[in-house]
Amino acid sequence: MGCRFAQFSSTSFGGPTGGGNFRSTSTSTKYVNGKKVVTKKVVENGVETVMVEEDGVLKSRMVNGVQQALDGAHSSKPSIRA
Repeated sequence: MGCRFAQFSSTSFGGPTGGGNFRSTSTSTKYVNGKKVVTKKVVENGVETVMVEEDGVLKSRMVNGVQQALDGAHSSKPSIRA
């Protein structure tokens, strides 16, 4: 069935006169095989973070192209620990 819906948004803050702080965010939402897939990209002061969520659960987090461990701290749903 593939992708049925896609949405994209982008926001930028800062600039040459903004005191040196710069933040750019973009969000892409699509539905793939019945799952809501949200990709969030944030670039702040030269550091790029990309997060991918499926149905509200964090599946991937990369900082400057390096995959980060998912320890449950960034998940939208609570984790169960023994």
